[in-house]
Formats: sequence, C-alpha cells, structure tokens
Amino acid sequence: MVKNGLNDFMLQILKINDFTILKRTQRMLSKAELVYLAEQETISDDKCEAYYNMMMEGDVEIIAVTKLGAVADLATIVNGCAPLGRRRVA
Repeated sequence: MVKNGLNDFMLQILKINDFTILKRTQRMLSKAELVYLAEQETISDDKCEAYYNMMMEGDVEIIAVTKLGAVADLATIVNGCAPLGRRRVA
C-alpha cells in the first residue's frame, strides 16, 4: 500500500472485515520488488515509467494480514471498482 493518507482508512476497512494485522512496516521498495508488483498488476509497457515513478516517490507501507478466506475477501475489498467488486459471491 502506498502511504498516501488513505492507508489508515484501508486498515480500518480490513479490521472491520475481520482481518488480523500481523505486521506493518514502511520502507522504499527494491527494484526487484517493484518489477514483481508491476508483473502481478499487469502494468503495460507504456505505463511502466509512470508506475515506477509513482511507486518510488516515497515509502510504501507493507502490511501482512491473516484471515480464513483472506485471499477471496481481500480481492473483493481492494477491487471494489472491478465488475464484481464488493459483491459477495457464494
């Protein structure tokens, strides 16, 4: 999570949804971590430079959370603007 003022708000959303925060840390990302995140987020080649500049602008808050069913629930919470975002699908 990029520290942009909304990080505390996102933490509250996670807590309300029964996530347990295991660890929090703030630091700059390494080049290898940034490349991995860009691949995971499928950032296109034409947007790589803007993505790199945004992510390297300052410290990033890294949060480790746990919960039963966490992967599915976290995707639902974080991707609220996606086609099925915020809808609970059985």
